Amino acid sequence: MLEVCWSNSPGYQCCSRGSGIAPRLIASALGTPPAGLVARAGKEGVAVAALVGQAKHARRQIDAGVDVLIAQGTEAGGHTGTIATMVLTPEIVGIAGDRPVLAAGGIASGRQMRPALSSVTLADLLPSTRRKAAAFGSA
Repeated sequence: MLEVCWSNSPGYQCCSRGSGIAPRLIASALGTPPAGLVARAGKEGVAVAALVGQAKHARRQIDAGVDVLIAQGTEAGGHTGTIATMVLTPEIVGIAGDRPVLAAGGIASGRQMRPALSSVTLADLLPSTRRKAAAFGSA
């Protein structure tokens, strides 16, 4: 079982050791996750997601082997940059290849969800979504 740890000091704290927790997704919010984490997660069947606020962030995450990109616009707190979610998401979808892209920030209603969904087609979503769902054990 993959042990989920984080570092907030020189030592690591582990939340899954002996707890019976088996993570299915690890999300990195602070830059590119360590290569060892991505490799080990892949061996354990755990997907790795990462927040991106610019195209260059997405490219770094793809190069690192991240499975899912989260396009987080400035409306989600402003700490990823100044690009709005509705501008950022289609750009990241264009870079992502077969990786799923989630949109984060500025989406609070169905009316706001419509533009996010219009940036992709059903054909874009289904193949990778089915593959990822199978990896998550829900297909």
